[in-house]
Amino acid sequence: MIAVASVAGCERSAEASRALAAERRASWSRELSGIREQHAALVARFGERRNGGNASPAIVRTRAVLDGARQSIIDVDSQFAQAEMRMAEAFRRSGEAGERAVDEESARARSYLQALGEQLGTTAQQIEDISRSEDDAKQQSL
Repeated sequence: MIAVASVAGCERSAEASRALAAERRASWSRELSGIREQHAALVARFGERRNGGNASPAIVRTRAVLDGARQSIIDVDSQFAQAEMRMAEAFRRSGEAGERAVDEESARARSYLQALGEQLGTTAQQIEDISRSEDDAKQQSL
């Protein structure tokens, strides 16, 4: 009887841990969607600038950073899918292994999301600096 209760308790714990893993993955996806939206807004804000031979070095650098951020978002999304598989595999081994995997993957996801956020923040500042410089140049030409 005690063994049956213990197994039932472990199954409930494993279910709760799996639910936690699914909730974390959904949370990461929501945050990444927000980052995608921020990136799209920056691209739209920056989009009208030329990237040709007469573009300033700042414009060329910022365009490269925006392109790199787009690829980083894709890479992080792929990492999240892999994390989901790693967590599922860990839960198949044991509830304890699954819980450790959720903690480890959550820390990793947090660092990915933080890095992307910082990258977009820096890019937003670069775009602001370019806009300010362009406005100053227009004022001087008047």
